[in-house]
Amino acid sequence: MEIATRIRTEAERCVACGLCLPLCPTYRLTRNEAESPRGRIALARALATNELRATATLTAHLDRCLACRACERACPSGVAYGALIDDTRALLAMQDAPTASRKFRPRLVRRLAESQSTSRALLRARLLAVAQRSGHLWLLRASGMARLLGLDALLSGMPRLSPPSPWPALTPARSPRRGALALFVGCVANVLDRATIDAAIQVLTHIGYDVHVPPGQKCCGAMAQHAGDPGAATALAGANADALGGHEYDRIVSLVSGCTAHLLEPGHTAGSATMAERTIDIVSLLAAEDWRQWLPAQASNTRVAVHVPCSVSHVLRRPDEVFVLLRQIPGLALFPLPENDICCGGAGLYPLTEPDLARRLREAKMHHLADLEPDVIVTSSLGCALQLRAGIRATGFNIKVMHPVTLLAQLIGASAAPATAV
Repeated sequence: MEIATRIRTEAERCVACGLCLPLCPTYRLTRNEAESPRGRIALARALATNELRATATLTAHLDRCLACRACERACPSGVAYGALIDDTRALLAMQDAPTASRKFRPRLVRRLAESQSTSRALLRARLLAVAQRSGHLWLLRASGMARLLGLDALLSGMPRLSPPSPWPALTPARSPRRGALALFVGCVANVLDRATIDAAIQVLTHIGYDVHVPPGQKCCGAMAQHAGDPGAATALAGANADALGGHEYDRIVSLVSGCTAHLLEPGHTAGSATMAERTIDIVSLLAAEDWRQWLPAQASNTRVAVHVPCSVSHVLRRPDEVFVLLRQIPGLALFPLPENDICCGGAGLYPLTEPDLARRLREAKMHHLADLEPDVIVTSSLGCALQLRAGIRATGFNIKVMHPVTLLAQLIGASAAPATAV
């Protein structure tokens, strides 16, 4: 079906009831109908029917959508808003729509999307690590290099970086072997969240899995898809299907919930239904385990705020799994972050393309953290982790941000006795 026809067909399902409005992050901030789901649907339909042309103003309204998809859960007509906004952005790209944010594409993200191990990506990571250790991140900003590399909005949320190095192709199980897993490490996490990948390998081998990190992996394709480049997303999906299509492992485990959502959603796996069937989010995998045999009996006495990313709540629709997992930890005090249904503003490139709106959404989360006073906040989204960490540093809170698997690794002491890699 032609793209304009798809947009019109989906848009016509909207009855403009307005039930989506209270859940839309941009509408909540602006009270502007054009910044609401039904407003954007009307704009998309007018664009697809040539009733409106792609002006800078129209395009900006569509580009400011976070694609959090909270509106889909409230829609009584079942409008597939995520597919509609992706198609609309693809149509805008085809028409070379004029808007500043559309032209701003951070180079680092694009390079990382090409491969998880490109020399340029590793060079950028080394540059950042050196600047971070020496305290000269300010020089990257002042010199303009941060903006050139597409990192200006990420610097304040970055964790401590380690010198990059490839992971072993295989890390064998420590305890009695129960199977083999392939780890999907994605692109940005390869540089900005290596601690989570290390923790995942440690936890999975600790409970009896051989862990493979197949070479040739690329970006999951979500950023390209949401930016209006479905061709690039399809090419990335095909490359990942080739890289992860081996039969020496039972499942493909994804660490970043946004990647999981993209890999599992129909139409995003380059025709490889087999790959989607084999993929599972690491939180889903671990939540099905009985952790009493692995965790220490003593109480942890840790206050944990749980952030549930939009990809988990609104796409995967499995918001309870992280609580099922963490409630097994003795003495852990769990608190869901209030308004978990509302996006934090860390959606993909959003903090780079819409920094003001992203900051305002982040500040709302900081108010909730001030009330909860947790020791740790856990989230399974790297974009959300960077966004929350930037807010925490800006407000001076002493709160750690980590993936649930990292918290598990610390509690079971998996990092104390690393397995021998092959």
